[in-house]
Amino acid sequence: MAKMVHEQKIRNSFRRVRKDMDMLRYSSQNSIRFLNVKVKEQGIRIRELERRLGQLERLSLREKMIR
Repeated sequence: MAKMVHEQKIRNSFRRVRKDMDMLRYSSQNSIRFLNVKVKEQGIRIRELERRLGQLERLSLREKMIR
């Protein structure tokens, strides 16, 4: 009887560990998705800022040529 109780406790422990591992995996996958979205957003912002900088540089050159 004691052996069966001990085996059940071990099984329950393994179930809890598996459940914790699944939760960690799910959490890390969500974090990765979130960070990938943030990286893409930053890439878009960088390209937009580079485009604006290029426009300002061209405008500055035109103004220098006019003077």
